[in-house]
Amino acid sequence: MTDIFFEDWLPDNVDAALEEGFFHPRMTIAVKIGETIHRFIKDLMGQVIDGNEYLPLPVIKAGNIESTDGQVSDTLILTLDGSDMREGVDEDIRTAFYNIVDLNLRGAAIQVGTCMLDKDTMAPIGLASDYNGIINAAPFEELDSGPLLEFEIFSYLNIAKRQVARVYTDVDHQQLYTNDRCFQYLSDTVNREGSFMWNSKPSGSGGSVGGYSPGGASVGRTISLR
Repeated sequence: MTDIFFEDWLPDNVDAALEEGFFHPRMTIAVKIGETIHRFIKDLMGQVIDGNEYLPLPVIKAGNIESTDGQVSDTLILTLDGSDMREGVDEDIRTAFYNIVDLNLRGAAIQVGTCMLDKDTMAPIGLASDYNGIINAAPFEELDSGPLLEFEIFSYLNIAKRQVARVYTDVDHQQLYTNDRCFQYLSDTVNREGSFMWNSKPSGSGGSVGGYSPGGASVGRTISLR
C-alpha cells in the first residue's frame, strides 16, 4: 500500500482567518508519486508555500469532502476540465494541467488542502489538510470541448475500514483441533490440479513428501478446491 501522505504549514492561521471572517482561501492539490511531490493551487497565479512551489491550476473542481453526516467522505471526485481554459490562457496554467495528465496517477497518494492568503498582501499565511487518500482511478478523455481528467480518490479511512482477505491455515486449525493435521497437506493440492484426497493412506515414497495420496479407488473421498 502507498504510504500515508500528509503535510501542512501554520494550520492555526487558517482556522484564525476563518474565525475572523476576512480571508482568501485557495484549494491546493499535492500528489506524491514515489519520492516526488507535485503541487498545484486553484488560482490564476502560482504560489510558494513553506518553500514549495505550487503551480497555478484554476480548472480544478472538487466534490463533497464531507458526507451528509459530517464525516470525511469515503470517496472524493476531483475534475480537471480543459474546456474551462480560455483561449490565450496563461502558459503556466496550461503547463500545469498537462503536467498532471502526464503523471502515472493510479495508486498515488494525494492531499487536498486549503491555503489561506493574507487579505491585504495575498501572500500565503497557512496551509491546512482537508482530505488525504489514494487515487484509485484517473480516466482521461480528449473531448471536442477540451481535455477532461477525473480523479477517483479513496480516503485513508475508507481503505483502513476494508477487511483484508485471510486464508484459514494449518496453524489456525491446530489451535482448534490439536491432533488434526488435515490442513498440513492442503498446499500439496497444487500438484493434484486442485483436488485433495480426504481420509487416504500415507503416500510413502511414491507421492509428495509428507503428503497423502489415494490408497485405491475405493479409499477416501476426493474434494475439489477449485
